[in-house]
This record gives sequence, structure tokens and C-alpha cells, in this order.
Amino acid sequence: MIEDPVAIPGPGGVLAGRLITPPTAPEKAIVLNAATAVPAAYYAGFARWLAEAQRAAVLIWDYRDFAASGDPRRSRATMADWGVRDAAAARG
Repeated sequence: MIEDPVAIPGPGGVLAGRLITPPTAPEKAIVLNAATAVPAAYYAGFARWLAEAQRAAVLIWDYRDFAASGDPRRSRATMADWGVRDAAAARG
């Protein structure tokens, strides 16, 4: 399994993510959007399983101003920023 950090350009700044891929060519691609206030790292085990068992390339990422993507105490992001704009950037 291969895990690479990724920087995703988004409308509110760079989103931090991790691309987890199987050692052979992936058969599918999956973008995992985290639940609100849950760091993407929480989903790493599931993403690894998807990569290994399902031969998927899996992107996990943190919303703007949260977890690896920033400090929520300084954030002015709205739910629409996270759920619409950041999710669209991750699918980019």
C-alpha cells in the first residue's frame, strides 16, 4: 500500500489530504468526505482497507481550517464552504 500526502488547492486555501493507493493499478477511485468535526485521519484504517481489499485509490482530506488543514479557532468557514466548496475542490 502506498500513502502520499497531498495538497489540494481550494477556494479558501490549501486542503491537506492523503492519497492511499494499492501497490498495483487501482480499479476505482474514492473520495472520502469526513463527518463534520472529524479529522480525516479517523478514516485512514478504512481507506487502507479499501485500497487493499477493493483495489481502490482513496483520498482522505481535512476541511479548510480544520485538523491538518488549519486552526478552527480562526476560521470563518461556513457549512456551505465545507460541504460544497471544499468537497468540490477535493473531487477536483
